[in-house]
Amino acid sequence: APRDPGVAQLLGYGNICTAVIERLDPAVGVSRLRAGDLALTLDYLPGRLLGDRVEFCIPPHRVRIGPANENQFEAEFTGEARLPSTVRLFFRAAGLGELECEVSRDSYDSLSIPASRKLALSLPRNAVHVFEKGSS
Repeated sequence: APRDPGVAQLLGYGNICTAVIERLDPAVGVSRLRAGDLALTLDYLPGRLLGDRVEFCIPPHRVRIGPANENQFEAEFTGEARLPSTVRLFFRAAGLGELECEVSRDSYDSLSIPASRKLALSLPRNAVHVFEKGSS
């Protein structure tokens, strides 16, 4: 995983976001981050304090479309880019801003985007990478 936002951008990670830690529970192994109105549950972040501002990234191919058990939110579909073997979808999500999702062409062909252009997206807990302290 990239060590800071600059390296993440060089590696093609378009999804770089900021949040504030609102809960740390080492006994359960969980951290809760807030980005605007969106709350994300992640694995415990050792060495962090409540209220710390953190930056994190999510690889576009790890953003999921459809319902999930955690870290689900609604996002507005804003566009797409067809790549040789995949399609990159662009969304706008409250709290996260612009978000990219990359799917196979087969997955894209079976995807139906509603007239409202709003879809449920989710960020799997193990797909979110929080950058090291002081890396930005």
